[in-house]
Amino acid sequence: MAFTAPSGTGLQDGPIVSERVDYHADGGGIIGETSSDIHVLEVATGWCRAVAENIRFCGDPAWSPDSRWLAFTAGPDHDSDLTLWTDTHVVAVSLDATATERIPRRIAPDVLARGPVSWTPDGASMLVTGKRDTSVPDELFRLDVVTGAARSLTGLLNRNLLRAAPGYPGGTPQVTSDGGGVLCCVRDRGASHLYYVPLDGAPLVALLADTGTSVSGVTEAAGRVAFLLRSSTSYGEIATLDRSTKTVTLRSDYSRLRSGPDLVPVVGEEREFLSSDGSAVHGWLLRDSGKQGPRALLLDIHGGPHSAWEGCVDDTHLYQQELIARGWAILLVNPRGSDGYGSTFAAAARGAWGTADAPDLLCAVDQLVDEGIADPHRLAVAGYSYGGYMASFLTAFDHRFAAAVTGGMVCDLGSVVGPSDAGLPTAREQLGGMPWDLPEKYERMSPWARVGDVTTPTLVLHGGADLRCPLPQAQQWHAALRARGVPTRLVIYPGASHTFVVDGRPSYRIDYSHRVVNWLTEWVRP
Repeated sequence: MAFTAPSGTGLQDGPIVSERVDYHADGGGIIGETSSDIHVLEVATGWCRAVAENIRFCGDPAWSPDSRWLAFTAGPDHDSDLTLWTDTHVVAVSLDATATERIPRRIAPDVLARGPVSWTPDGASMLVTGKRDTSVPDELFRLDVVTGAARSLTGLLNRNLLRAAPGYPGGTPQVTSDGGGVLCCVRDRGASHLYYVPLDGAPLVALLADTGTSVSGVTEAAGRVAFLLRSSTSYGEIATLDRSTKTVTLRSDYSRLRSGPDLVPVVGEEREFLSSDGSAVHGWLLRDSGKQGPRALLLDIHGGPHSAWEGCVDDTHLYQQELIARGWAILLVNPRGSDGYGSTFAAAARGAWGTADAPDLLCAVDQLVDEGIADPHRLAVAGYSYGGYMASFLTAFDHRFAAAVTGGMVCDLGSVVGPSDAGLPTAREQLGGMPWDLPEKYERMSPWARVGDVTTPTLVLHGGADLRCPLPQAQQWHAALRARGVPTRLVIYPGASHTFVVDGRPSYRIDYSHRVVNWLTEWVRP
């Protein structure tokens, strides 16, 4: 079997010395050395040997069908820490391989590859999720092992392939058992849908693309696909789909395992809102179907910014269910920058964080007020990660909200470039350049520049070990509000990384939802 392991002996006592900026990682802390070795272990004898050494950002290895080669993704050059780019490599494993074959070889260096890598049944090609340009969605590429030529199998779809990550749905693309195509998850209008991609270049087939459902964790055998299916009324069930008939069958009923009451009877109403420039913006309105009239409204903002609301319930935002049970409505908007609406829409917020998407969010709130659904005196805003940034941005420029919750936030974009484990790549690819070259643009995008105008009572929630959006950003925001007499509270979760709201300690995640509910109901009066 093949596996990766860190190169060297890891951190030693004494100072940490690094010429690169990849010495730390959210969820991993200070890691010092980011190189890995790929080892092959002969199970029968226990003989183990390294087949590739000192690989930067090394992904999981994948065996070729004949077991002669291993494929993996890795940082391609000395400055990969500045871009976080990785591409595909192969290395020979067999003992009769030549010396040249035993040196890792780059395949299709023009494709930014996101592992893991998989192989076609004939061993002539590899399949990776990636892109040639950071301004376009992730596509499924077929890479020729001999020539290195790369061909996109999903580029014409203009939708993002989802590989699954904390806070993101999707799954690793799977070659079907008959070898004729690939099953993958594609983001469309916020949700993760199941597609079949023929390897012969034939048109793609949408196997499951229902509104209000989302697919993750795909596997297949003998023409039957298994996956996790979420919906507006289910946190997730195991389901199968017959490829020939497209019939979906639920194989589990985890809803019966809940010890508490059933879900609130929520009307998950799919909506479109008109932004200030006349553009249509997609989203959902969640509310108790048994209650009428204007009510308190929470504008909940997703992270990313290249993420999206799906229209499904989820166990990260349990506070939404509790607020709805108390008579609130929840507004979920996918503004410019969101994933699932094509490359132009997703790229609209690059170099324009806050300034591009704020009108989309506020116009949606205005529309619900005009319709008599939302009470203009009982409005609140919340968000996590990029959503936390946007919540602080909106309260710095707008005073309509009676309460705000910012989780995992950043507020001063220029000062986060160094401390964040993804700061430099984010500045390069998402913010339009470096802060020392664009000081005025960074000031326009940073809520910190307008913190003196904030009057909204704000709850600040943050992981103590967050290295993606470092803790000092939250402390800075909280300290400024406290000094100015704005009601505020800072909650730090010791040892928690940026993704703790998704995969952290259950006690922290429960506490997070309780605090959101308690803060909003304290400041948004009945």
